[in-house]
Amino acid sequence: MQWIRALYYKPLARVKTNGIMSEPFELTRSTRQGCPVSPIIFVLALEPLACSIRANQQISGIKMYDYDFKINLFADDILLTLSNPEISVKHLFKLINEFGNLSGYKVNWNKSEATPLNCMTFPVHLDATQIVWKKEGTLPLSLWGRAEIIKMNVFPRLSFMTASIPLKFPESWFKEIKKLFIMFLWGDKKPRISLSKLVRHRNKGGLGIPDIYTYYLAFNGKYPLLWAYYEHHEDTTQSEEQPDICRPMQ
Repeated sequence: MQWIRALYYKPLARVKTNGIMSEPFELTRSTRQGCPVSPIIFVLALEPLACSIRANQQISGIKMYDYDFKINLFADDILLTLSNPEISVKHLFKLINEFGNLSGYKVNWNKSEATPLNCMTFPVHLDATQIVWKKEGTLPLSLWGRAEIIKMNVFPRLSFMTASIPLKFPESWFKEIKKLFIMFLWGDKKPRISLSKLVRHRNKGGLGIPDIYTYYLAFNGKYPLLWAYYEHHEDTTQSEEQPDICRPMQ
C-alpha cells in the first residue's frame, strides 16, 4: 500500500492534442490512462465483494471437486456461475447494492447478461433487474468449442442409435446430418472450411470431428466379419478333426 501511495502521491498528467502538449495538471480522481497499476488497484478494491460472495451461504454456485465455484474475476469483468437462482440471485443483488453504497461501485446492468445453463432457469429469476437475458444456444462458442460439443454430446447419441437399431439408414439421412453439423459449426453462416477437412485429425490440420457415415459402416461391418470368422473357425475345426474320425481302428 505504501508503494501505491507513493506512485499516486499528487500525480500529474498532460494531454497531447495534434502534437501539442498541454500544461501539467494534477489528477484528483482515478488513475492515469493506460497505467499498469490501475487494474491491480481495481482488483484490490473489488476483492472484498468477491470474498463476501464466496462466504455467503445463501448464494449457491456450481459444486465440483468439493469446491463451490461462484465467481471469477478478470480486471473489471465478473463472471458468476450460480445455482438455485430463486434464492441466490436475490441475495447476490442485495450484497452488490450494499457494497456499492459503501464503495461507490456501480454495475451497469444494461451491459450485463444472464445465460441459463439448463431448462429450469427463467427470466423471472433475475428479480426484475435490467440484465439482458440470453436464451439457450447463444453461448459465445468458438469453432473449436462447437466441434467439441459435436464430439462429446451429439455424436455419441447418434452413433448409439445407428449401432443399436437393426435397420438400414439411407445415405441421404447422413448427408442431412452433415448439413446440420455445418450449420452448427459456422452459426448459419457460409462455411469457410469444408467438413471433409474438419474431420481430419488435428495433427493434419482438422478438428477431429467424427464422420458419422464412416462410423455407421464400421458398426455394421463388424457383423459380417464376425460371421465369416466364426464360419471359418468352425470349418477349420471340422477339417482338423476329420482325420481322427475316419481313421480305421487297429
